[in-house]
Amino acid sequence: MKSWCKMIVGTKENITKITKVYSSSDVILMLRGETGSGKSYLARWIHEQSKGKQVPFVHLNAASIPSTLIESELFGHAKGSFSGAQVDYPGKIKLAQRGTLFLDEIGELSLELQAKLLTFLDTKCFYSVGSNKETIFSGSIIFATHKNLEELVERGKFREDLYYRLRTFQVYIQGLNENKAKLKHYLKRFLIEANKKYQKDIILSDEVNSILESYDWPGNLRELKGTLEYIVAMSCEHVARSEDLPNWLNKREGSNRLLFTQSDDSYRAALEEFEKRFFNQALRDRHGRINQTAREIGVSKTTLIAKTRKYGIKSAASSL
Repeated sequence: MKSWCKMIVGTKENITKITKVYSSSDVILMLRGETGSGKSYLARWIHEQSKGKQVPFVHLNAASIPSTLIESELFGHAKGSFSGAQVDYPGKIKLAQRGTLFLDEIGELSLELQAKLLTFLDTKCFYSVGSNKETIFSGSIIFATHKNLEELVERGKFREDLYYRLRTFQVYIQGLNENKAKLKHYLKRFLIEANKKYQKDIILSDEVNSILESYDWPGNLRELKGTLEYIVAMSCEHVARSEDLPNWLNKREGSNRLLFTQSDDSYRAALEEFEKRFFNQALRDRHGRINQTAREIGVSKTTLIAKTRKYGIKSAASSL
């Protein structure tokens, strides 16, 4: 195997190669990608494909634990080793025996703990905090980070020797803005999951699909999943439309979403599309209150009611 292997995840062929190498040899995987890009999804999938679901998959996110507790959480501790250690704790490494330890956000570890981690990787042996009993680890390890490790090494925030140890088999996970096929796949998957969660059967209109597919998704899978859940939860009809999108997505500036998604280039059609969206959003922001909306956007009450009827916008006008 080459000393440097970096794959762009996004094709079935690449994922198959990753799984095959991981299951047939004692490699250490490093998953890299933006926050929410799916590193934990991929780690669990690789584990299940190579080792099965019967052996443990233990996930530890270094960013979610205070720095003073990470060593104990990772290596375990003996009873009485420090204040509050009332019982023995095995630690995540020991819990992952014969399975997979997934250590997420490794860039958050202190330099001291990085040194201990490097020793563990070289020997596959470790000691719990406050114990002199050596434990041998027989499982596999997957690391992940969204940080630029090369930059951290240059700044002295990440050990160079540990970096070289981990970079042997790196996997870069594309963000949704880099892989439209991946975006479309997860749009369908998360819509199905959201419908199941809320016991609905919502589908997306062509307009909503266009908006979602043209958005950059800086929060990647996590942001996409939350958005689909919002749409399904808030939709009152079978087909979700633009008014069912969260306000931040409808109003977002600087995204690559076009204001008009229609292909009709005529001025009248564009103006009507703008009016429909404008009056609909204005009423939604004011909970359908006709008088307040008309006053605050600077049109007469009669004009606003006429527009709601013209474009079929649901509002308090329907009761007038």
